[in-house]
Amino acid sequence: MNFANFSVEESWGNGFVGYVTFENFTAKPIKGGWEIEFEAAFDITNIWDAQIVKKVGDRYTVRNVSWNSELSAGEAARFGFVASLSNGTIDQANNRPTNFNLYTLPATDPGPSPPVTDSPDIPYVDAPLPHV
Repeated sequence: MNFANFSVEESWGNGFVGYVTFENFTAKPIKGGWEIEFEAAFDITNIWDAQIVKKVGDRYTVRNVSWNSELSAGEAARFGFVASLSNGTIDQANNRPTNFNLYTLPATDPGPSPPVTDSPDIPYVDAPLPHV
């Protein structure tokens, strides 16, 4: 399934500015965030609208940032980066990222909120109700 696209906005020698655009191709919204994995023979030196959480060999794992963690069904997200290649240029097909995988992260449950009171002297106690 082709859910991710890679594009180069600018390139010079062995460096470039690249973008990855991907779509939530599921019928459900992503509520807890996303991670996208891909293989790339380049080294990312700066990234925006996402963060690198892991790099093992040529395999990157990139995660959302706070403002783009939720995606509706069919909605797209995009992140960009500056990268450099040790061999060749980005225009060569073998230097483009491949093997994209998208993962959704579970939404976190903050738990019950304490009741709102007008008096700061009334403590909030989170205890089970007695059975009657």
